[in-house]
Amino acid sequence: MSKPLAKTWKRREHFRLREQKRRDECKENGLCPQCKGPWIEPLLKHRVKPEHCRNCQDYYSYRYLKKKNPPDSELLRVIHRVMILSEKQITKPVLIDALSKKAKKHVLDILLERHGSWIKVRQLVGIIKKKPPKLERHLTGNRYSDEELLRVIREVAERFPGKHLTVWDYDSVRKTPSLKTINARFGSWAAACERAGVKTVPRSLMPTQDRYEYLRYKRYLLNNHLKATGRCEQCHKEWIPPITTPGKGAPAYCLNCQERVKEKNRLNKELKQSILLISAMLQFYN
Repeated sequence: MSKPLAKTWKRREHFRLREQKRRDECKENGLCPQCKGPWIEPLLKHRVKPEHCRNCQDYYSYRYLKKKNPPDSELLRVIHRVMILSEKQITKPVLIDALSKKAKKHVLDILLERHGSWIKVRQLVGIIKKKPPKLERHLTGNRYSDEELLRVIREVAERFPGKHLTVWDYDSVRKTPSLKTINARFGSWAAACERAGVKTVPRSLMPTQDRYEYLRYKRYLLNNHLKATGRCEQCHKEWIPPITTPGKGAPAYCLNCQERVKEKNRLNKELKQSILLISAMLQFYN
């Protein structure tokens, strides 16, 4: 035997022994020697028991059937045979379980790959999806009657005498029933006020300006509330007297906000200096 041939034979023998050792170790540890996964007992289709697990058996059956490329009619015949044997309502998990027991799961995999979704396969197979029975819901009436809603609007209007009632006035006083409920019941805020006998502002020609005035008024009320409760208008936290500078007015924010503003100004100053330095260096090297 020549030396190259002897080396090839030794190499092949080495790989064969190593592969046999690996397979024996997998069998001792309860693993599949083919995929190294947990061992699942395969189905005995032929006289000889397969050396690989059930997952490998399904995989190789799928590859063989896909290569054979059978028509849909042949695949559907297998599924219909399984459906006849199944006593449960046919759903996707039930069908997969029934096909797996017969080692035919690859049939459904090929159909799903061909048609793209379970809905199309279900229509192709002829499975009728049974809708679950509808639950009987307890139908309750409206939480507020029309008279109660109108009475609430009148009560809010009494708190603003001599003024046209607006949605913002109502929202500042009452949260329930909500404006959404009133609009859904009567169609609009103007219609609800008309039925309640309350004067309201007609539709504005400048809604943006009105909204700006409303937000400014809300901010004014919030600032007054914060001052009354001894909190800062800026951070809404407990008021800490700031450091005042002679000759200047007292800051409108607390000590914490003052320190935060100083730190922000310092960082902005450092950033500007860095930008100026970089621009000067670029001009120098260019």
